[in-house]
Amino acid sequence: MTLARNIALALAALLLLAFFVVNRETIGLALSDATFLRNWVLSFGPAAPLVLIGLQIVQIVVAPIPAQAIGMVSGYLYGFWGGLGITFVGGTLGSVTALLLGRLIGKPIVYKFADERVIRWVQRFNQVRSVLIWAVIFALPIGDPLLYAAGLTSITLRTLIIGAAIGRFPGMMFANYFGAETDSLGPWAWVFGFTIGGVLLALFSLWHRQIQAATESLARRLGHDVRTEPE
Repeated sequence: MTLARNIALALAALLLLAFFVVNRETIGLALSDATFLRNWVLSFGPAAPLVLIGLQIVQIVVAPIPAQAIGMVSGYLYGFWGGLGITFVGGTLGSVTALLLGRLIGKPIVYKFADERVIRWVQRFNQVRSVLIWAVIFALPIGDPLLYAAGLTSITLRTLIIGAAIGRFPGMMFANYFGAETDSLGPWAWVFGFTIGGVLLALFSLWHRQIQAATESLARRLGHDVRTEPE
């Protein structure tokens, strides 16, 4: 029953993705121009929130699309709380899709999106069933490849989905806040948002080994078995 449900969810997600593939040229233009993106989303009228949710799913499954832009547009169009709700739903559905694809298809798709070092590092937590630890892992600015890599583990989907929802929530709040502040700060809200996001990513790039080691140490302190094989 669980397998049938997972397959049905994956097929539904793929059908949604097909719509965006057909409209990829327009979507590509939208995602490269914030003003065009807002206008394009609004052109769908009452269905605009569904389009944003769909874009969020595509952003996660097809990693190159900038996630911050979609969250900021959601906040700009629907305010902080409304935009956060849209981003959370889309982000969670996208996470579920990536996890399912990683689990159902396996290495062929995981190795397409995730670096081998990321996959090997995530495998160290293969015996860690703590939602808290997985939330910390997903909070790291490694990106959506983490989801594919996590799909290869033996951890239950429920634990991974809840962990991803919690861990990625602060990033969603961050993007929606700066989008919602556009009216008061003007274009500077977007400049601040992307600048801070870029700085955090740069800092993680410089100290990613130390941060990853700290995550492993935290898991061990909480009594979890973390593998120690070298990267």
